[in-house]
Amino acid sequence: MAQEVNPCAALTDLSDPAIVSQCAIAAEAAWAAAEKTDTVKGYRGFRVAHPGSTHDADALEKEAAAALRDVEALDTPLAWRQLRAHYPVHERLSQEREIKAVAKAIGESAELEVPCETADSTADTPDDKKPTPSCGFIPAEALIRATWTTPEEYHARPQLVGWDGEKAVPLTTLQRKIGAAPYASEYAAIVQVRKGGMDETGWRVEIPVDLKLPPGHGLVGYAVQLTVMGQPAAVLPFIITEEWPDMRVRTR
Repeated sequence: MAQEVNPCAALTDLSDPAIVSQCAIAAEAAWAAAEKTDTVKGYRGFRVAHPGSTHDADALEKEAAAALRDVEALDTPLAWRQLRAHYPVHERLSQEREIKAVAKAIGESAELEVPCETADSTADTPDDKKPTPSCGFIPAEALIRATWTTPEEYHARPQLVGWDGEKAVPLTTLQRKIGAAPYASEYAAIVQVRKGGMDETGWRVEIPVDLKLPPGHGLVGYAVQLTVMGQPAAVLPFIITEEWPDMRVRTR
């Protein structure tokens, strides 16, 4: 069966004025119908049937807005990625929301295992959040482990970071401030192994020295931070209560 030709999709300056007039009337009717349905399909169908219409720019803008509503309802990493690919006007927003969607999936599945003998949970933890482990210190050669599920086609990069009670603090940033403090070598050992590695059970990092806090630098603990697409996606904190001594102990 031969495909029906749409005369309004191929108008030129040389087109029959009568056909141009008919197409203009048809375009107005089609535009009214598209606005009534207010859907991606409706606006896209209008643009295909009536290219070059006086409503063409409005149709593209409203199609993009309708697509955004659809994706907000789905709120999945793949949906946000596809929105960015098809509608550049939403480039920045879709990338931010894509990362948040990935972070949500990771956060809901993430588990942290902290190896301290007296691990307690912090008080006043909201019901919808996992409790934060609290330890005196973590002994040398112990393993900190973390597991999580990453949405397909995404990759999370984990590393150990500092934790000030509200946000992650890069260990390398504090290292420059610590300088030649008495505990500098212990802290440097932590920085060196911060990226850890993967085994058959998940991510782990072996602590080469007793893990304590550098005094006077605002940390209340450490955390495993997961980065996706170059942005922090999830943070799994744990509290440390003991500090490294600020002065060397002299013995006779």
